[in-house]
Formats: sequence, structure tokens, C-alpha cells
Amino acid sequence: MQLYSFWLPKQGMAPHEYEDALAHTGTGAWPVRCAVADGASETSFADRWAQLLAEAYVAGELDGPDGLPVLQEAWWQAVQGRPLPWYAEEKLSHGAYAALVGLTVHPDRTWQALALGDCCLFQVREERLVHAFPIDRADGFSSRPFLLSSRRGWRVAQADLALARGEWQPGDRIYLMSDALAAWFLITAEQGRRPWDALDAAENDLIHLIDRLRAGRALRNDDLTLLRLEV
Repeated sequence: MQLYSFWLPKQGMAPHEYEDALAHTGTGAWPVRCAVADGASETSFADRWAQLLAEAYVAGELDGPDGLPVLQEAWWQAVQGRPLPWYAEEKLSHGAYAALVGLTVHPDRTWQALALGDCCLFQVREERLVHAFPIDRADGFSSRPFLLSSRRGWRVAQADLALARGEWQPGDRIYLMSDALAAWFLITAEQGRRPWDALDAAENDLIHLIDRLRAGRALRNDDLTLLRLEV
């Protein structure tokens, strides 16, 4: 099993301004767990919230809504007491928001996934896209996706979480992505092309591929995160 990860901030932004997050267990033991989260830029300390969500899923602490209160408290403890101007204090009271997709791969050739928002999972087998989750069409992306909130007392219903199960075969590739890259991936696939080949071919120089796509406006300028698992 091979695991590859890549991340990049918005064009023109510094690495410390990146607000997505990724986490994984590595591939040395079963089950393999990995996650990608996308912090909403207009909210306070969204990078910290995204990292908490990704790490909690990988640790097995966020397989449903019940784990949220502990994470919300952890986020609040991490950000409170910082010296902020009054307008930032007001913004802080509304909490941070983030999308999340998490994947657990089992040795019995099955997998399960959880998602809320527009981070996506794609499974490719023999050069065919066989699974897209939770969004399966390029027009399914929205400017206002439903996101997980760090605000204490905020709850999410089980019905709001997208859940999926599937099977894997040796040689399958499973990709987790934040929304900008996922939208490009689906648009390209719907055009009859194979975006997974472009990502794999550029693995050692993915920054140049992203720069080219951004320059051609094929890819929205946003934080980008990619995890690829080949089983």
C-alpha cells in the first residue's frame, strides 16, 4: 500500500496561511485511516479547526456527531485569550467552520467514509472512476456548503453526515481532496478525460501542474489538499 500527500496554499499566500488540513495513520497497520479538512477562510482560526477535525477522524474519535463537543471545547481552549482587535473578537464568537472527508480502509477489502461539506473522495479502478463521494457531479458544488462548526453547543444531526461504504481491489487508487481540486477533477472526468493520470504523472512536480491550471483558470485559486492511497 502506498500513500502520497500534497498541500498548497492559495496563490500569493504564505504557507502559514494555509487553512486546509490532512492527517493519516500511515500504511504500516490496519485499518488505514486518512482525512482531509477544508477550513472556511472567512471564519476565525479555521486552520486550527480543520486540523482538529482531520486528526480526530484519523484517531477514531469522529465517526459520527458524538465526538464534536470535545473538539469544539479543544478549539475554544486553543484560541481563547489571544490578544485580538474588537472586530476579530466578534468574529471569534461565531466560531470556525470546515468541511471534512474521512476514509477508513479495512484488510477485508472494504472501506467506509464520512463526509460533511465539499471535500471529496474518488475511487479509480482500471482507469475508470468507480466512486465519487459525497459529490458525484461537477455542478453539485455550492458557494455555501453545509460545514462543521467549532462553536460550543452547535450540533449536527446524523442525517446531515454523508456516509458511504465500498470495496477495494488491489491496484485501486483512492483520492481525498479539498473542494477546488475536487471540482476540477470532476469537470475533467465529465469531459471524458482522466484527471487521475494528470495528478499521478505530476506527482514529483505537482506545484507546476497547479500553477498551470490556475493560470488557465481551470482551477479556482484556493487552498489545495490531496491524499492518494493506492491499495
